[in-house]
Amino acid sequence: MNLLRRALLPIALAACCAAPAWAQADRPACVVLSSLDLKPMLGADHDAPVPFGESSCRAEAKKPGRMVILLVMQKSPEEVKKWMAEVRKMSGANPATITSEPSLGPDGFSVIEKGARRGAEFYALKGGSAMVVQADWAIGPGLDDATIGQLRAVAQAALGKLR
Repeated sequence: MNLLRRALLPIALAACCAAPAWAQADRPACVVLSSLDLKPMLGADHDAPVPFGESSCRAEAKKPGRMVILLVMQKSPEEVKKWMAEVRKMSGANPATITSEPSLGPDGFSVIEKGARRGAEFYALKGGSAMVVQADWAIGPGLDDATIGQLRAVAQAALGKLR
């Protein structure tokens, strides 16, 4: 799967029905991402989260090519469910494994790249919010099972912090 396309897919989809852009201090994705412990995945010296796209925030490792992105889209529950269904449908066209994630609620699922596993995404709904936690490992070894487990735990923690 093309890394750039993977990194931009959730953001591009959210842009078509995005909430107004927030300043970093008010942006829900930045508030939540700043409160999460990303050290196990990105290292103790990772960069502070910064705004990314319309409603996302990203944190990057000092080691080149590793980042975690959190997207939070706030709309009506019907709109976010429709968006999630479209994302799941589109993800099925890519060489990835799509798995239900019951720990992220009844609508939660993950999309994990096949092969070198350079990317993984976890999707969840909470009320009128859709959340995507994405990891991209562009350089070096891909995501191993332990790192994917850490990303799942980050997604669970982020979901718990959404209002």
